[in-house]
Amino acid sequence: MAQVVQIKRTSTIDQAPTGLAPGELAVEMSSNPVRLWVGVPAAVDPALRKLISSNVIISDTPPTLPAPGQLWWESDAGILWIWYADADSSQWVQAAGSSGGGATPVDAYTKVESDGLFVNVAGDTMTGNLTLASLSPGLYLNKTDTTGNAYIAGTDNLAFRWLMELGGTVTSDFSITRYDDLGVQTRALTIARATGVADFSVQPTVNGVPIVMLAELQDALQQIAEMRDKIEALETRLAQPK
Repeated sequence: MAQVVQIKRTSTIDQAPTGLAPGELAVEMSSNPVRLWVGVPAAVDPALRKLISSNVIISDTPPTLPAPGQLWWESDAGILWIWYADADSSQWVQAAGSSGGGATPVDAYTKVESDGLFVNVAGDTMTGNLTLASLSPGLYLNKTDTTGNAYIAGTDNLAFRWLMELGGTVTSDFSITRYDDLGVQTRALTIARATGVADFSVQPTVNGVPIVMLAELQDALQQIAEMRDKIEALETRLAQPK
């Protein structure tokens, strides 16, 4: 009489089978894909099972509940991934392909490796310099609510030294603030957004020489005019016959 191989079926869809005897087959009845498992001794795999058939899942997003060895073709990027599991972690590892469609495959990183190599878009701290290299490099500070300020700060071991405020609301002014060693701040320069008028907290200088302010210049001109009038009056008196 011919031998008949009995194939079991898992009781839960998308769930790997349990309780397989060595050599026993079971079909994992999932919609994408249908997978075939075989029972193995614990010395081969502590889970007592091995995946022996796995279809490639084609989608833009990673499959849920992947089994070790599962292949996934990331259709929007043209990358083939494999679900790799070791003793302490599981992750998708790039098997082939790249977003360039035939270019050299890029390296794939675990989450721990990525955290140490790349900047988190939600906020992060860099330990090296940042260089913007393009035909027209730009730095944009986009404040997305009606409160707070857009600013650039210069610190020394987290102690503020300079603060450049670029405006918190539509009526905010541009300003530069300095801090002393005790953290006391003084507004050094303010430029009104509405008028463009610049206001200095102390008299500005050029090469150590104070810049003459408008009011002081007007006073000086007034004094020169008064002195000229006095000289003209004196010359007129001297020219009169005795």
